[in-house]
Amino acid sequence: GRTAAVQCTSTDTVAYIKARIEDKEGIPPEDQRLVFAGKRLQDDCTLSFYNIGNADTLHSMGRILGG
Repeated sequence: GRTAAVQCTSTDTVAYIKARIEDKEGIPPEDQRLVFAGKRLQDDCTLSFYNIGNADTLHSMGRILGG
């Protein structure tokens, strides 16, 4: 997989991070699923809500389409 570094602060929301990823990688926020410590992150929560710190890594999984 690829790695993309995104500048953020502990008060940024997951939705804000997704928007920065879209700016950098071209992946629309609705197609992103961010995961930290095995938990899918909710758009309206901040990084501090999940105790995500400076050296932590978020994982992004693409949206799976199917019927």
